[in-house]
Amino acid sequence: MLFVLYAIAGICAAYCVERRPIVLMPGIMGTILHGSANIPPEVPLPDGCARTFDDTLMWIDEATLLQLDCAMTYFRYEFNPVSRDWDRLKGMTFSVPKWSSTYAIDELAPGGFSGSNVEYFHNMIGKLESLGYVDGDNLLGIGYDWKEVPSEKMIQDSKDLIERTVQKFGTRVLLIAHSMGCPYSYYFLSRMGDDWVKQNIFMYVPIAPPWMGSVRAVDSMLGGLDRELPFVGKYLAPLIRHIPSVWFLLPNPLAFPNMILATTPNKVYYYTDMLQSFNDGNLTNVEGKMSAARYFFGNISNYEHLPPIPVRQIIGTNKKTVIGIKFPYDIKPLGADDLWPDFDRVYGEGDSTVPYDSMIYAYDIWERSGFDVQLFKYPGLSHMDLVQDDTVIDQVIHFACDTDP
Repeated sequence: MLFVLYAIAGICAAYCVERRPIVLMPGIMGTILHGSANIPPEVPLPDGCARTFDDTLMWIDEATLLQLDCAMTYFRYEFNPVSRDWDRLKGMTFSVPKWSSTYAIDELAPGGFSGSNVEYFHNMIGKLESLGYVDGDNLLGIGYDWKEVPSEKMIQDSKDLIERTVQKFGTRVLLIAHSMGCPYSYYFLSRMGDDWVKQNIFMYVPIAPPWMGSVRAVDSMLGGLDRELPFVGKYLAPLIRHIPSVWFLLPNPLAFPNMILATTPNKVYYYTDMLQSFNDGNLTNVEGKMSAARYFFGNISNYEHLPPIPVRQIIGTNKKTVIGIKFPYDIKPLGADDLWPDFDRVYGEGDSTVPYDSMIYAYDIWERSGFDVQLFKYPGLSHMDLVQDDTVIDQVIHFACDTDP
């Protein structure tokens, strides 16, 4: 048996003799965040919340989240209707520990909630390392402050990291993105331009992409994350309404023509009525918040242009996915941070998080345009399964090691 295992390991190692460097970009809530604070005395804080601390684990840290009022204050952004932009808490900054390594996207609660509850790229990283990949060398992570839209610093740091890696190894990188990291990485590639992409990116692998958003963003704003996290649950809903990236992930009506977003006993809201439904519920400055969260995407949000590199998109299918909401009551104004009473979900095809129509929106455009794109479907795998399943990881290894895409 040992001989067989060593033989298999030898075959795998030989298969990956010329390993292409891999860069991983995570999705929303998929990066460990440290916080530092020097909050001025005039800024109001809930009782017991510290005004100063340095380089402290905040996401995911159970002690921080159990101090819910403090966590919600530190994490939330406020929309400024004058500047039409989002402002973070004054004196509060966030950083990614060990940036460029995979540390911050491996297990999201180091030393705390260990194991499967908060593993992210853990299985993929482990399997790649078993084939000779080295963290921080030819296996890299672009973690980022997932609460925000891509910053200029994130774009520049990512560019510099990839260029250094290509120069070091003399070969282009494989760029793998998951969930919200897919539209964010598409934006990055678009910013870099075709020539740069051809010189530095061998292949682009978007996994479970919410190209045109997800109804789960609406669901989470209204009902919280009861089905996502084993703590605080629905009480995170008010915080979620103050996270710019969640507004970016709201479903784009272009991907869902003539589909119903929500129903009440006396009214039907189509996807094109999303603003009206939020306004009816008194979620303030809705149009401004949506614009502020999507402005950076600009004229590339239709995904018509694809950089001239191979794209191998991976999605899960045949999973019950929220595509609409059914209210047993007529929507009426609530407090801006109030929890909405219980409501039902309407389910359709997708990966348990992203509806199918959103996942394939960009792919369909690229395929019709004759780009080098392929779609790999994994029936029965959920949104998170896709970065943890051995079959999918083996496919990624094939992309990284095969000399002919």
